[in-house]
Amino acid sequence: MTKTQLDRWVKGFDSWEICDQCCQNLFWRTPFALDTALAWTRRREELVRRAGLVLVAVLAVHDKQLADDAFVRVLPTLIAATGDERAYVHKGANWALRQIGKRNECLRARVLAAVAVCADGDRRASRWVARDVARDLRRRPATVTAVPSRS
Repeated sequence: MTKTQLDRWVKGFDSWEICDQCCQNLFWRTPFALDTALAWTRRREELVRRAGLVLVAVLAVHDKQLADDAFVRVLPTLIAATGDERAYVHKGANWALRQIGKRNECLRARVLAAVAVCADGDRRASRWVARDVARDLRRRPATVTAVPSRS
């Protein structure tokens, strides 16, 4: 797959199921998956944005070589997406945040601190995501061994 092919495919998504399946089974395996995910999370189209968020979630689970820093860099973008009232978007942000937090204890703490600022915010979607992520990460131990940060 090329970046051009990924962009062409994502523009053609008309359901969240197809979006999620492409991200989970194909897109994450490309060498440019993280850069693509970051670009898509900033797009306005609902399923394109969801694809970026799902791609981050899938990378958090499957790409054991990605350093913690890569996920720390994407946290502000994920937090911004929690405020999107469109269900496919804020649920995608929720998924990505939970998966990042499950990689290790350091990332769990970073995610919990990031969502804490949303818990009392004025956006319903952000409050829901913050509560759901916090509940999930507080009851489950981190399960993935990730590459430590270089800092």
